[in-house]
Amino acid sequence: MKNYIYKDVKVLKVIDGDTFDFRIKMDVGFQISVEKDIRIRLANYNAPERNTPEGKEITHFVNWIFANYPFHIETYKTSKYQTKDKKGKYGRYIAAVYIGGANRLLSVMIDEELKKIRGRKTAIDSKVVKR
Repeated sequence: MKNYIYKDVKVLKVIDGDTFDFRIKMDVGFQISVEKDIRIRLANYNAPERNTPEGKEITHFVNWIFANYPFHIETYKTSKYQTKDKKGKYGRYIAAVYIGGANRLLSVMIDEELKKIRGRKTAIDSKVVKR
């Protein structure tokens, strides 16, 4: 089955670093479009839980990314994690989120930010000031 790319997307809510609510606008032909609210989970990615210090920082980072960069999503319609209604185990569509014109994967950007967060924490824990 075909993957779908949605470029007319609005963020409704960032749940945590890997789950988001979006409003997508779909062209159904004959100059008619419809809007649909969906919850997606990043494909093949597991961000820290939102109730942890890292999770809070990543959620803030993802909100900042969505506010400052163009993005689009690509939903995956076939996956071992999806049920017959094309949603994952918890009722979320599985998708990749691409940031900016360079099509950087959001999951890669989150990993890069996590390394920075963990680097700061390590520096503080070891009483070493990085400059």
